[in-house]
Amino acid sequence: MPVRESRFILFVLFIICQIPVSFSEAGNGPGNPPRVLAAPVRKVKSNNATVRLRANPISSEPPYFNLPRVDAGPNLIMEAGAENRILNGIPYGGSWSGPGVSPAGVFEPVSCGTFKLFYSVPDLGTDSVLCMVVGIGQNVNPPPVQLSGPDFICGNSAPVQFTGSPAGGTWSSNAGDGILNPGTLGGTLANISYTSVINGCTYTQSRTIPVYPAGLALQSSEEGNPCQGQSRTLSFDFQMPGEYQTEWYKNAVLVPGQTENFLQAAESGSYKAIIRPAGSTCALLTDSVTITAGSAGPPQPPALARNGNFIEMTNYSGSTGNKWYRNGELIAGQTASVITPVLSGIYHAVHSDGSCTSDYSNGILFQGVVTSAGQVQNVSYAVYPNPVSDFFRISHAEEIARIGITDMLGRQHKVRFGADGTVDMRQFGRGIYALEIRDKKGGLKKLVLVKQ
Repeated sequence: MPVRESRFILFVLFIICQIPVSFSEAGNGPGNPPRVLAAPVRKVKSNNATVRLRANPISSEPPYFNLPRVDAGPNLIMEAGAENRILNGIPYGGSWSGPGVSPAGVFEPVSCGTFKLFYSVPDLGTDSVLCMVVGIGQNVNPPPVQLSGPDFICGNSAPVQFTGSPAGGTWSSNAGDGILNPGTLGGTLANISYTSVINGCTYTQSRTIPVYPAGLALQSSEEGNPCQGQSRTLSFDFQMPGEYQTEWYKNAVLVPGQTENFLQAAESGSYKAIIRPAGSTCALLTDSVTITAGSAGPPQPPALARNGNFIEMTNYSGSTGNKWYRNGELIAGQTASVITPVLSGIYHAVHSDGSCTSDYSNGILFQGVVTSAGQVQNVSYAVYPNPVSDFFRISHAEEIARIGITDMLGRQHKVRFGADGTVDMRQFGRGIYALEIRDKKGGLKKLVLVKQ
């Protein structure tokens, strides 16, 4: 061969060896990398020997490992009871397998849970992609189970039927059949829930419904009728949560400006209140209390004195029209003008002349019966009189470090008390107050004080 032709052939071979050579299947592209790849180019000498090019399988090294050949799509979150889902895989022509899915990709789960589905493409041999279908029905909004009914129930209404969907579920809590009866649940927060099983998934909807009472009891601070210049504190106890409005009526006529849960009744009449909970159309009616105010002033309060182991009224006699109190609490059955105390405490009394009742008497401190060992029973603090018009006293004043009074609005009032435990309440308006007594040892006692 002429030298010129030999040089030309070597030059052509040199150019060819500089080009990478690859062997791939049809259809390769960005989403489908080559199955085989030629080995790296090697330089060889031209000595008329045969040059063999070796093709290796694709390696797992970059950039080929993150180029999938099969794509099953993203994970799914489906609602329970939803229509079946058609799954799509890439490239087309593959086959699906796994629980609840047909080879064509129709997915119909029969239960709630996490499913593993596979998509395979025959042309790629055993290549397949795992598809995770997670949480059938989880975090679905709106929820597949619905509980319908009112947000509140008035105490004077008929039993209320709630509804649940889909039908066929079960009821629990306070409503066995989905019925809340205010006749038995009045004055409570009723719990109601509805449960249904859909495609093997259990779903529950629960609600808390205020069931208001049909009425409330109206209480008076004292028994009997007030004398001229006296009053009775009327109040009710409403325990339901939330705000409410109060209307007071005397002889069926609205008492203007009275919106608290208590009323100072000084005039004759029939009193009642209506409570209207906020956010509802309910009207709670209290029972009625009739006040008959005396036309004359009150009788003189009893004057008490200690006489040995007895406490007696020095200005009254007889066994009727008297009431005795220990530490502000009525002593049942004691109506005589003389009493023999057996427990330690502060004793005071009132007297009724048949039409109205006197103010509280002075208090007598009884320190208990002396035992055979010479020990005296302990004495607790007592506040009297309560309700108070002008002044009240606190027993054991020498042990008190300070006292405080808080009104219904939460405002604190500083007060002073005398050496005998007397506290001046004349500057306070009518109402209910919280009295706190702090002793010198750090102890704290809290009482309810009524100013009339």
